[in-house]
Amino acid sequence: MKAVKRQGVEVPAAWAATVERAFADYQAFVAEAKAFEALPIGSAERRGGFCAYVKARGIVCFRAGRGGKIAFKPLWGVSKEQIARLTSQLCAYCEGEINSPRAGQVEHYKPKSLFPLLAYDWENYFLSCAGCNGAKSDKWPEQGAYLRPDVGDPAAELEFAEDGTVKAIRGGDAECTIEDLELNRRWLVRLRRRHIEAAVEALTELLSVYAADATVGTALIENHLRRLASPETVYATAKSQCARRRWNPTRG
Repeated sequence: MKAVKRQGVEVPAAWAATVERAFADYQAFVAEAKAFEALPIGSAERRGGFCAYVKARGIVCFRAGRGGKIAFKPLWGVSKEQIARLTSQLCAYCEGEINSPRAGQVEHYKPKSLFPLLAYDWENYFLSCAGCNGAKSDKWPEQGAYLRPDVGDPAAELEFAEDGTVKAIRGGDAECTIEDLELNRRWLVRLRRRHIEAAVEALTELLSVYAADATVGTALIENHLRRLASPETVYATAKSQCARRRWNPTRG
């Protein structure tokens, strides 16, 4: 997971008005959402989700869907292309490539079932792959939070190994993120390992150039490391961390 910036990814015009029209009674929604979010995060009522909460209370704030279903209208879906720009069309969590709009999912960093007031908050959206979004689902830790790509440098909290696995450097939020998003799931680890192996192999070839000519070799290696860390590169954090660990000892 690498740091991302929200500059240049703007909220669509008339977003607030569009959101209000999606509800049968927007003011009732806001009032009930505030009451719901005041409940303890670990309580059974809160964990049951907001839609079940308003249904049990007989509150009519949503527009009923097919079969009378109560649910948030997925307005965010039409802006998937714009949200994808935030992470250069990669999953915000695992940095895997998403090869079509259908394959990418708009992920609510704080799940709308537990934080309904953020259901349409633009800064609560990230592009995610089905693997990460499916694992995270409606989870939220009772203490702390998950690593957030647009706050600080999440990569500084994670250590990737050449076998494709990742661990938390200081535990806490990072450890919870790895566990709940299943960032060590088997298929993901296998894909990461393949990319890491290719990056390290390329570096090994450049180290032979460095051994013959340190000036030329250093320039080529630094260029290689810059490409590995590019925001548009899949598994950039894992590849650049592993390659830099191989390179740095040669400079001691």
